[in-house]
Amino acid sequence: MKNEEWLVVDTETNGLCPPIFTLEIAAQRMIGWEPAGEPFRILLNHDVPIDPAAQAVHGYSREFLREEGEDPLLAHKAFHAYAGDLPLVAYNVSFDWDRVLLPEYRRLRVPIAGARGFCAMTLARRVIHETGNHRLETLKNHFKFSSGPSHRGLNDVMSVVALFRGVFRERLEPSGIVGFDSVARFSRKTPVACCLAHIRNSLDPDYVPVAQSGPNKRKAAQPPREPVVHRLSYHQVKAYSQDVIRRCERLLAYELEEKVKVLALHKKLQSCPFPAIYPMCALAEKLELYCADGMEAGPAREALLETIRDALASRTDSQE
Repeated sequence: MKNEEWLVVDTETNGLCPPIFTLEIAAQRMIGWEPAGEPFRILLNHDVPIDPAAQAVHGYSREFLREEGEDPLLAHKAFHAYAGDLPLVAYNVSFDWDRVLLPEYRRLRVPIAGARGFCAMTLARRVIHETGNHRLETLKNHFKFSSGPSHRGLNDVMSVVALFRGVFRERLEPSGIVGFDSVARFSRKTPVACCLAHIRNSLDPDYVPVAQSGPNKRKAAQPPREPVVHRLSYHQVKAYSQDVIRRCERLLAYELEEKVKVLALHKKLQSCPFPAIYPMCALAEKLELYCADGMEAGPAREALLETIRDALASRTDSQE
């Protein structure tokens, strides 16, 4: 990353419904691809109810935070001292920055720490082809990162740091993608399939997709991992697709105003077991751009609405 300074950050919260309160902030300053100095971690005591589903994920109870958490104003002051105005990278920046940190800065009227960088998860979708989904837990297991249990802020930060050091760097630099701004642009580039092909071709110049092989084509030295669609029955695919369509109908009826449901569909499609099937493939790409854009009015929102309308009009359940 050309020795540029930036920050990996992760938050744990009291739930997904606004107002969202930060319970933990964890971060690691970076210089280029490497961590710089000690990491940052702090627990916050807002003394607010915690959604049982959220508590089941991260394990922080209201009582525990009353004992161990810091005053939110002091906690954010400490984080500001650590982060400064560095760009923040998170493994779902549309949540950690747009829906958690930035609204909390405004609600508490504290100085903004850091600046919006890019999403490490959308980058992973363009760089990593071997896994069925790009959840951080999946990548931790696949690449054998030993950063402790997931859904604890500092553990997840260290997993993202390991991704940048051990996976992203090894695949982006040979592809000519260097520098923070260059990596950020690549994390938003579409179509995703072309990004994956660019990475694979840079790593293996002899790679040719199976569909292109023939008498005048060299076969890949290591054929690409086949999608797992063949392991699923038609009825499984159809049921999944119908659920996606029902969710789209709801989102369209409310013109994408139900942000929690937008994020829920985004999360569902990120772990879709057959991402190449329409409409999942089209919706996943547009949802990713919309969420990365902060779910604001603009071209990404209009493109998502158009894709939803097309999906509802086609009602295609199993078309490749």
